[in-house]
Amino acid sequence: MTTAPLKRPWLVLAGGSAPLMLDTWGPASWPAGWLAIGAVSVCALPLSLWAASRLHAPVQQAGQARSTSVPVRRMLPVLACYASGLPLALIVACVAIGTALPVVLPKGPVLLVSAVVFGISVFMQPGAGTNFVRQNLPPQAWGSAMSLMTLIFAVTQIAGPYGAGLVADRFGDIGISLLAAAGVLLIGAALVLLQRPLQPPEVRAR
Repeated sequence: MTTAPLKRPWLVLAGGSAPLMLDTWGPASWPAGWLAIGAVSVCALPLSLWAASRLHAPVQQAGQARSTSVPVRRMLPVLACYASGLPLALIVACVAIGTALPVVLPKGPVLLVSAVVFGISVFMQPGAGTNFVRQNLPPQAWGSAMSLMTLIFAVTQIAGPYGAGLVADRFGDIGISLLAAAGVLLIGAALVLLQRPLQPPEVRAR
């Protein structure tokens, strides 16, 4: 299970209210907007903790076929065949390309391509992580592994824009921060590419 469906209402709420707030109170209202989003998130925390406490590891009987509750193989018929870090590495590399394109080729059609590549790729990362967990860990470990991956994903979502802002302020150019972000993503893709399956093929096939 990924957290993407749970994030969509918050993305819609933030994306719909932020422009109205900026139109009403001006660009200086950004800090208040971030505080409002943080307050709403804190209010939703008890519900999230309750939902997490209701999760149970799937029980798999001896000889029972592997659970297919998440149709990863139908969504990514080629990449889902890999139990290594290759799918996530390719996805992160695409995010890096989409990030750097507006700086390298700042033209109208290229900007559209960048938006499409970035938008398609950025939320495929949880799916690739889910596929890796399902193919390499026993069902009893899926919940804790996905919780850890979701936590890391959320922390980097917070730290990334903050770091990019610091770089942009330091050099006075947002393009430099985009290139720096693309570089970090490419390094991450190279590191993830080194990840090998945790179990031999004959064990994963059971």
